[in-house]
Amino acid sequence: MKNSFLSMLSFITKHQKICAFVMGGLSVLAFAPRFWIAFAFVTFSVLMRLLLNAQEKKNLFKIGYCFGFAHFALGFSWVGNALLIEPEKFGWLYPITLLASGAFFGLFFAFPAVLTFYAKSKWQKWIAFSASFVLFEWIRSFIFAGFPWNLLGYSLAFSDELIQIASVGGTYLLSLLAILSYSVFGVLNKKTILPSCLLLVSVWTIMFGSGYWRIKNY
Repeated sequence: MKNSFLSMLSFITKHQKICAFVMGGLSVLAFAPRFWIAFAFVTFSVLMRLLLNAQEKKNLFKIGYCFGFAHFALGFSWVGNALLIEPEKFGWLYPITLLASGAFFGLFFAFPAVLTFYAKSKWQKWIAFSASFVLFEWIRSFIFAGFPWNLLGYSLAFSDELIQIASVGGTYLLSLLAILSYSVFGVLNKKTILPSCLLLVSVWTIMFGSGYWRIKNY
């Protein structure tokens, strides 16, 4: 077991971009219709760990871009479904839509990843990445006419109670709480994991409780 774990860590260290690409693809499982958010906690925490281990801006960019490429290429796969109505005519364009989505929208992960370079401690990098990630989600909502689909906050839509906090800060507040929660395990160590988990559970409990109260009273 220990040797297998060490081998996995060695693979991740040597093949950071491949790992980021795989994690980006798996992160899509946190969205509708599956809402398997356990994958979000794993994939974004691995991404955070990769960013913390990267030393140069170009490596940060590549890691963020690989994650974002797979995340959006698979997450936006439904965009090409219209091409499958007459697959004999337009089916050949389907893979192009996937590649184009990943190639462009992957930048919205790459730039926040690069910005972590300017933060000093790992906690500052965690906050810097989370905040800039949401900032670029907001930019994505209006740049080039806007494409505000698959915002990370949508992954919480499996619970009517959890998403009620959007009444306070909108979908981008949901995205901020989501990215902070999903990526925090990439920052933790043995000393901080217990108090951080307790804090995380408390925050989600408060979100759920306040949402339940709001639904019941309104």
